[in-house]
Amino acid sequence: MAPFDRHDLEALLLPRTPPCVSVFLPAPEPALLGSPHVVRLRNLLREVEERVPPASDRAALLEPLAALARPDSALGKDGLALFRSAGFFAWPRLPAALPERVVVADTFHVRPLLPFLQQNRRYYVLALSPTRVALYEGTPYGLEPVDVPGLPGSLAEALPSSSEGPAFLNVRTAGGRAIFHGHGSPEAARRSDLPRFFRAVARALWPRLRGESAPLILAGVAAHWPAFRAVSRYPHVAAQGIEGNPSEMGPAALRERA
Repeated sequence: MAPFDRHDLEALLLPRTPPCVSVFLPAPEPALLGSPHVVRLRNLLREVEERVPPASDRAALLEPLAALARPDSALGKDGLALFRSAGFFAWPRLPAALPERVVVADTFHVRPLLPFLQQNRRYYVLALSPTRVALYEGTPYGLEPVDVPGLPGSLAEALPSSSEGPAFLNVRTAGGRAIFHGHGSPEAARRSDLPRFFRAVARALWPRLRGESAPLILAGVAAHWPAFRAVSRYPHVAAQGIEGNPSEMGPAALRERA
């Protein structure tokens, strides 16, 4: 689950069908045995049930919350922030727990979440090479992959024709016989495709990064970075990057070097 970010906040601020239920539950004490999260969450849900207006479909509203209060649920040991309204349920991951609280209102109670956006020192890492493209979002608490619709995973995915090998010219002799001459090695063809590849990557990233101010750190061949910066509309690409083959670096290695 990715860390709480601006996009999560925007989703919570969208108009929702009331009642909007916000539940905050701090992490249990390490010394407590059993499933203290489950017991405390059940108690909070009783409070939610008392506050939800009688005209609402309480059973449908509380069903996903009640599922988390079952003994076999995978709540873990971290604090919880749960947001539920008709047709909407969010369970963002927070780097620290909030005080226990239940709020039932016409909108979600988001004020306690704002400090996380101001203090979490977010950044992005873009693994960028002809064989691998991936975007990660980092905080002091970890580095998580980001699903970006339309982001090509490689040069071949972005430009399928570039994998067809060198182009050939059809030259006819005076006798009418066709002779095919190859021109350009696959490596040269790939180099000529890099600007188009970088434009495709930058195009896919822009809807996800638009409005952000977190630095974007490039990971890959340093010689490629100026060409990517030249086509990227994102103004916060970091001056320094992570040199190396991103296909050989997992999230832990990328986070350490970032």
